[in-house]
Order: sequence, then C-alpha cells, then structure tokens
Amino acid sequence: KEGAILALDDLAKGKDSVNLKDFIPGLLQDGYYNGKLYALPFARSTPILYYNRDMFKEVGLPDRVPETWDEFLEFSKKLTKVEGGKTTRVGYAVQMGTTTAHWYFQGMIYAFGGEVSDEKFNILLDKPEAIKAAQFLSDLVFKHQVAIPGTGADGAQGEFTNQRSGMHFGSTGSLVTIVKAAKFNVGVGFMPAQVRRQVPVGGSMLAIMAKIPKDRQNAAWKFIKYMTSKDSNVYFVQQSGYMPISTSATNDPVMVEFMSKNPNFKVAVDQLKYVRPQASAMSIPTGTEVLRALVEKLTVGKVDPAQAMKEAAEQLRKDYNEQFK
Repeated sequence: KEGAILALDDLAKGKDSVNLKDFIPGLLQDGYYNGKLYALPFARSTPILYYNRDMFKEVGLPDRVPETWDEFLEFSKKLTKVEGGKTTRVGYAVQMGTTTAHWYFQGMIYAFGGEVSDEKFNILLDKPEAIKAAQFLSDLVFKHQVAIPGTGADGAQGEFTNQRSGMHFGSTGSLVTIVKAAKFNVGVGFMPAQVRRQVPVGGSMLAIMAKIPKDRQNAAWKFIKYMTSKDSNVYFVQQSGYMPISTSATNDPVMVEFMSKNPNFKVAVDQLKYVRPQASAMSIPTGTEVLRALVEKLTVGKVDPAQAMKEAAEQLRKDYNEQFK
C-alpha cells in the first residue's frame, strides 16, 4: 500500500515466468493487493485440530475430531471433568498469545459466516455473524464451563500436552513438537465448520523491495522462482513441516510417499482446499494485538461479546485511518 515492495506481475509473465495457476489458490491470494501480485507463498501453514485419542476413548467419543462447532461443544462437555467441586479437565484451552490468539479466532469467525475485514480494509468484526462466533467462544468458557483461557506458563499447548484439555488448535508446523511432547496417542483433523468451512492461512511469503536496482530485482526474482519451485518446495516441506504451496508439489511422488508415511501431515494438506487469505486487518500494525486483547475480553474479562467486538472494530478502524490515510 505504501509502495515499499515491487509488483511481480511482469516478472511472473516474463522470460523467467512461473505458472501462477499451479499455486494453491488460497495461499497465492495473500500475495495480491488491488489486483496486483506482490508476493509468492513460501512457508505457509494452517491451523488444525489436535485431540487426545486416549481421552476420547475413555469418555466414549468417536476417534475423530468434531465436524462442527456445535459438535465441538458436545465433545467438550463429555471431556470436561469436575472433581471435588473443582474442574480438573476441560474440552479446550483457548490460545491467548500475541501471535496466535487472532489466528484461531479468525477461523471461528469464518466458520460462523463472519469476517474480520474485507480486502479494502473495511472492518467487519461488529457484524452479526462475527458476533455469533464471539458469543460462542465466550459461552464455552463462562456459560458451559468446558473451556479455559490458556494463560498458564506453557499456554494452551501445555494444557493439552499435560492432559488438562482434550482438544487443541495448533499450527501444522507444531505437529512434530506436539507428538513428541504428548504421552498419549495424538489425533488430528480439520478445523470445525458451522455454516461454512473456511480456514485462515499463516506463515510467510517472498517479496522484492521496490527501490533496489533493476539487476538486483531480477536476481531476487530468480531466487524466488527457485525457492517456490516444485523440487525446492517438496524438500523444504519435509524438512520444516510447512505446507506444500503448489499442486505439482502436492502431487509429486516424493511428497505422496511422505504423506503416506505421515498420515497426520496428510490431514493438513487435505485441508488446503478450505484455506483463505489472512484478514487484511492483520497487516495494520496493531491488528494482532487488538484481536489478542479481544480474545482476552471474551475469555477472561467477561465483557459482553457484542460490546467487545464493537470496541475492537472501532479501534481497528481508528488505527487504519491513522496508519494508512
């Protein structure tokens, strides 16, 4: 928006062209602004739902994740345990971190048919569909008492690996770490749907600075083309745990074999068809902090969800106008 990075359309179509149609649409879309391409996907991830298979079996739940948020509530009720008047286990510990709270909450908003913001930076948090998601999250904690804010030393992930919660939303990039830390059988599945199934994408993209000399721009483009190529991506995915960024990488025999040996990873790849770009509001410098504070209001502060969403929307509009207008 400020002209700091170079539009890549001419390079993508030039003599060193790339096949843009090969990229996973939901991953590539993050690179567009006002109809122009500014970045290509590189280290991309999606949130997935982890669950304690042993705990599910103990309480008589099926060996799968809940399909919808309504079913998520029902599963959470069965997983929650109260002993001596004290809740010792819940269905879910809510992510509260600066770099995580906004991501998972976006997924819930999308599932309920809402939006955080559109591509023109119009803030939509205070619309009815988004408020429904906020109310649902608040109710999990205060009304149904089947979720807790993950405010402990190890955060929400620690609550899951220490078996204080039965389900956990985490990045695909956390698969190896969580499986190693857990002393139980870990299952994974898609993020829950509600009125629709959509998943926010995270991670990084590669771009070129607009004001460097032309020869360096061309060299940078060759580097980007190499790093996003099928062979490079297949290697990078296996070493890092991030997602394949293209159809050709996903279907490569080496990748197919890797997924057959790592079925949990295949779940994350299968979910790619539901991914969508990050909300534009997240590129406002204060965006992630406003949403982190919002999640805190909903799960710790007992603030009325409609009021909390209204305040967050007004703050983001103010910050956008100050930063970009």
